[in-house]
Amino acid sequence: MYSLLLVDDERLELETLRDYIAWDELGFDRVYTARGGRDGYDKALRLKPDVMITDIHMPVMNGIELAKQLYADGCTTKVIFLTGYDEFEYAKAALQVEAVDYILKPFSFEKIRKAAERVRELLHKEELLKMSVRVYGKKLLCRVIDNDGETGREACMQFLDVCEWDKEEWFGLITTTAGLDDTVIEQVENSLSEVVYSIRGGG
Repeated sequence: MYSLLLVDDERLELETLRDYIAWDELGFDRVYTARGGRDGYDKALRLKPDVMITDIHMPVMNGIELAKQLYADGCTTKVIFLTGYDEFEYAKAALQVEAVDYILKPFSFEKIRKAAERVRELLHKEELLKMSVRVYGKKLLCRVIDNDGETGREACMQFLDVCEWDKEEWFGLITTTAGLDDTVIEQVENSLSEVVYSIRGGG
C-alpha cells in the first residue's frame, strides 16, 4: 500500500478528490490533503508521500513550481498534475518535471483511477528493481567475503556499479577473525544505521 497527497487551493475540489474515490481499493491506504502549493510543499517534505496529485494553477506556488522545488530538495514523490488550462506550455512544463500524468479539468473519476493505477504499477516495478539489486548485492558481497585480493575487489566494484548508489551514501564492509560472542556482534550491528548483510562464520 502507498501514501498519497492531494493538493488544491479549491476546498470543494480537494474534498471531492479525497472523498469520492475509493483510494484504498487503488492501493493507497494513507491519503493526505493540502490547501495550496505552499501547504503542499511543507506536507510533502514532512510526510514524504509516494504520490502527489496537484492542481497546476494555484496562487503563491503553482503545481509546476511545487514539483520543481520538491525534486530540487531530493524528493522522489511521483507527481500527477490536474489543470483546467488546456495549453501546450503547461503540458510541456509538466513533462519537464517528470510528471507521471497530466489530467485536464473537469476530470472524470475514471481518468483519476487510471492515472492512479499507472503510478501504482510504476511504484511496484521500482520496488521490484530495488529488491533485485539488494539480492544481487548480497550475492556479490558473499563473493567479497569468500575471496581475497583482486577477485574480492572486482566483486566490490561490480556491486557499486550495478546499484547506482547516490553519491552521498557511504558503505562499509567489516570483517573479523576474532571469536566474538553474540553480545559484542549485536552491539556493533546496533551502532550502524543499516546492516545490509551479516554473516557469522564458525570458529
